[in-house]
Amino acid sequence: MIRILVFLLAASALAPAQNLSVGLRAGAPVLDAFDTVETRFKSIPHRYTFGPTFEVRLPANLGITFDILY
Repeated sequence: MIRILVFLLAASALAPAQNLSVGLRAGAPVLDAFDTVETRFKSIPHRYTFGPTFEVRLPANLGITFDILY
């Protein structure tokens, strides 16, 4: 068991960093939690935000993040 743990730690130290990250973002407003948007058809409350996020890491500690949030 110890050998497997040592092997996994050594292998993870040698693994290169990933250039693409995929995740999920979610949140709720701190202020104006009950603010609504009036449309022609009905009132739509905005009490939360969520959606997928993608990040591409570039050289020189740069990165580009794409979010599709609703």
